[in-house]
Amino acid sequence: MAWDSPGGILGQIGWGGAALALGLTAVVFALFLLATRPALRVGPAPAPLRRLWLGGLVSFGAAALLFPPALALVQVPLQSALGRWTMANLATANQAILMLPVVLASGLVQEPVKLLSALAGIVPAGLARRSDGGPATLILWRAVAVGAAAGAGFGGFEAAVVLSPVLGTGLAASGGVFALAPAVIERFSVIIFHLATAGLVTFAWSRSAGRGLAALGALMLVHGLLNYLALLIARPGPGAVVATETFIALVSVTLLAYLVGLLRSEARKGTDS
Repeated sequence: MAWDSPGGILGQIGWGGAALALGLTAVVFALFLLATRPALRVGPAPAPLRRLWLGGLVSFGAAALLFPPALALVQVPLQSALGRWTMANLATANQAILMLPVVLASGLVQEPVKLLSALAGIVPAGLARRSDGGPATLILWRAVAVGAAAGAGFGGFEAAVVLSPVLGTGLAASGGVFALAPAVIERFSVIIFHLATAGLVTFAWSRSAGRGLAALGALMLVHGLLNYLALLIARPGPGAVVATETFIALVSVTLLAYLVGLLRSEARKGTDS
């Protein structure tokens, strides 16, 4: 895949891959909204619902638009530089060691991009000031929903890039649609991961900028380690494929469950008070 230029990334997307990615993203985001619905039952809204949709669309679109330049102009050059540095300065031929800083750089780039995209949607969503009225729990939920939309936009765009070439080769192969299953399952899990991490960072940021930066740093590390451990697990053969997909899915669902638990806990506090 051509990841070294924004145009090269965009050129890989086909209509079929884009449609499939959009469908997966819609399902993941719908599941998130259903899971966090109890957090809505805490009183009147701080701003009209249409403003929440506007903020979500802004953050979703910003994340999707920033994906190509972030990867091509920042992540790929950074990883190339780190790769050259490790080869020149680390006295080892162990690939597992050499690729560690290179893979960790993925979280270093992608998580801040999602946070910036989320913050871009906060103002149009009517959540820039707590003085707008409405219960703090609902304001928090709406901010997290805008952050989750940024994660969905980033993960959905990545899914379109990854699935488009797989869709062409997979359907032409002897396995037909079943040849696509591993890639589709992986992208579904990765979209969940992107949504959950963006939502968690926005949750912390809504409390304070300091907490947000701390959460951002922690999830940058989690992101990089997920990619690193997935690469270590990945080997030829169906067993390794199942193990890799299971690992990614478990981490992603665990993070999403933690985010949902936080929001439901806040909703209970809001109801009790």
